[in-house]
Amino acid sequence: MINFEGFDDRTFYSTFQKEEDCLEYLSTLKWSDHYKCRKCEHTKYMKGKKLHSRRCQKCKYDESVTAHTLFHKLKFSILTAFEFIFKVSCDKKGISTLTLSEKLSLSYQSCLNFRRKVQYAMQSSLQHPLKGYVEVDEFAVGGYDAGSQGRAKGDKKLINVALEITSNGKFGRAYALKIG
Repeated sequence: MINFEGFDDRTFYSTFQKEEDCLEYLSTLKWSDHYKCRKCEHTKYMKGKKLHSRRCQKCKYDESVTAHTLFHKLKFSILTAFEFIFKVSCDKKGISTLTLSEKLSLSYQSCLNFRRKVQYAMQSSLQHPLKGYVEVDEFAVGGYDAGSQGRAKGDKKLINVALEITSNGKFGRAYALKIG
């Protein structure tokens, strides 16, 4: 399986060149533990009708590789969706929905809807608490207040951030919470 740690644009575009690459990767992720039929919970399968789909040997339920994932009922190509997710998750300054719409030649509404699905999927499950050494700090987000410095009030919101430092000195998980 591909490890996305340190993935740059060149590596991403050379890894995912066609829809087949995306479907193969998704299939590896979806059924990495084992296959289990959603209808009858049988664990044996055969090839399904479509590429990378699986058909239950017992009840003959055919499950697409995109079913019950972010890509379920996708209105554009899965290759474009992979690029969309890559751009959203790797852009340091954040990327607007309008920019995504222009760069990927998609309608603004399609981008907005898919972005919401992606952001929902990226939410923390809170099942992975921070471990070891944790740095905590707060900062303000918001516009510049004329005539004031530092932590001046106004339209600013306070954010608390907790960052895990691993045993080898690298960053681990991070959580942020709006506190004011």
